[in-house]
Order: sequence, then structure tokens, then C-alpha cells
Amino acid sequence: MKNVLLFGFLSICLCLASCGSDDGPEINITSPSDGDVFAPGDIISMTGSVTDDVEVSSLSIAIDGGLLNTSPIDLGGLTDLTNVPLSGINITLDNATAVGDYNITLTATDNEGNSESEEVGITVQ
Repeated sequence: MKNVLLFGFLSICLCLASCGSDDGPEINITSPSDGDVFAPGDIISMTGSVTDDVEVSSLSIAIDGGLLNTSPIDLGGLTDLTNVPLSGINITLDNATAVGDYNITLTATDNEGNSESEEVGITVQ
């Protein structure tokens, strides 16, 4: 009987330890920086990383003001979805982009449904 109780207790502990947290992915945008200035027609290259204790299931990027509607980022080909590098993400501003301040928002969701967003403010001159 002791072995059955011990096995049950260890099974519960293992289950609790293997569950992820309720926190969403951690987003670290290294470029562009808050306040960077771009011109119409410029290419904005986004770099950084997204980390999570389980796995990142989706990434999307948006720019307010209608510059870029929410657009998913392809995670295909990545083998480690706990540490996703942000590279090769290029946003080309239209030549007719209006002068003004805009926010780029990156949203990451993990396999447990937890989401986080990070925002970077840019200026188009």
C-alpha cells in the first residue's frame, strides 16, 4: 500500500512540475528601437527574441494606423520553439506612407494559450 501511495504522490508532483506557468512568452525587441525615425519607402528590420517556458505557438506583428494589419510570422523550420530568434522580419513602408508616429506591436502566444505583446514606437518623416 505504501508503494501505491508513494507512486501516486510522485506522479502528482511530476505532473505539477512539468506544467508551464501562466506567464506568456517573454519578448525582447532589439531593433527597431523606440523612437527610431524612418522615411516612406524604408525597410524596417526587426530583430530580437521570444522565449517561453513551454513553446511559442504563434507570433504576429501589426503596425497601427493601417500601415500593417495583423500579420502572422511563420515559425516553420524552427526546432526550438522555447527560444525563437526574431530575424529576417522586414517591413517595407509604402512610398506613400503618411508622416507621423506609429506603433509596431509584436504578439506572442504559447502552447498553453498565454499571450504577451511588446510595442515599439517609430516615427515616419
